[in-house]
Amino acid sequence: MRCILVADSARHTGGVSSVLLAQAAGLAAAGIKVHLFAASGPAAPQFDAYIEDAFYIWPPDRPRDRLGEIWNRKAAQELGRYLARFDRKETVVHIHSLSMGLSSSIAPVLRKSGLSYVVTAHDAGWACPTGYFYNFQTGKPCGLEPFSAACVLCNCDKQTYLHKAFKLAKSGVMDFYSGLKQGACAFVAPSALLKERIESRLAPDVPIHVVPNPVAVRDNGPRTEAGGSFLFVGRLWEEKGIVELLEAAGNRYPLTVIGDGPLRSSLQAKYPKVIFKGWADSEEVAVEIRKSRALILPSIYLEAFGLVVPEALSQGTPVIVSDRAGAATLIANGVNGFVVDMADLTQLGAACAALSNAETALRMSQEAYKSYWAAPMSTQLYIERLLPILEKGLSR
Repeated sequence: MRCILVADSARHTGGVSSVLLAQAAGLAAAGIKVHLFAASGPAAPQFDAYIEDAFYIWPPDRPRDRLGEIWNRKAAQELGRYLARFDRKETVVHIHSLSMGLSSSIAPVLRKSGLSYVVTAHDAGWACPTGYFYNFQTGKPCGLEPFSAACVLCNCDKQTYLHKAFKLAKSGVMDFYSGLKQGACAFVAPSALLKERIESRLAPDVPIHVVPNPVAVRDNGPRTEAGGSFLFVGRLWEEKGIVELLEAAGNRYPLTVIGDGPLRSSLQAKYPKVIFKGWADSEEVAVEIRKSRALILPSIYLEAFGLVVPEALSQGTPVIVSDRAGAATLIANGVNGFVVDMADLTQLGAACAALSNAETALRMSQEAYKSYWAAPMSTQLYIERLLPILEKGLSR
């Protein structure tokens, strides 16, 4: 069996690339030959030990091609030439991302090749045209049916309606012209929350499976101390809930922020007591998580999963998580953390207040550690759940 991983980028930048890397390692360990096809590259050196080859079309500094994100003829042509070398009886394609380079133009090429393909939906963009299920103009979650008249007319984008119109065009071409969703053997979602929100926009005869993403962590044992400040890790964008977090806790509790983005300078000026550390690599983030009082994931939009949540639990760090994140299912209220409604910031404040008590924080730290390691989200478990889906696709 061979598996071709398809993505917008072959570089390792976290998020989707972390899943790609773990999948490549897990499949290779299972004796499956792995190939990587990407819009941009070069491939991260971490892939070298696990893949047979990597092909990319453009260098990483290529300017963004908006029209190409709707329909990219060159990407389709290059993929067609690449797939021609593979035997359809032994090869399955696994698509992880395509919206920022490859586009849904690859669907006709896949059909022509005769190769079966599976899709992992890493975000809500597979259903919601803007990818958020959130109205940035009203500041509330969106419950409109994607592509309904109300959805098409609604100005919900965080920039302008023109930006939404572009996203409608991109999603519309995928849904109503390319046949990409209809041709898949199966879809995979990292959480039950994401599955619930996107399945109405998928073909009814295409199954969708929940397979949580793998987590690369070390078992450093339970903590013996309550930890220091609260911690936020993520991009400093509106949808990540950083503004709401600082409003609720920035002046009341010790807080460290790891990440960068367009909001950093204004937030740093407004909240001088908060420690803004900027971008950090995965090892630095792991150290900060281990020593923090609790991790806070305050997303205001539909967060498909939130890998930082199990990463924190594995280190014995309690988590305060938004109920709009798929990883909220890992949290038992008052046991290993708190699940909060970001529409009610008093809940976030109350959770911080509870964890400010060292005895409570240490107890929840021990529960966090136990809850994760009782069922670790390893690469091996990920492959055990994913492999039958790929094999069934191949048999079709």
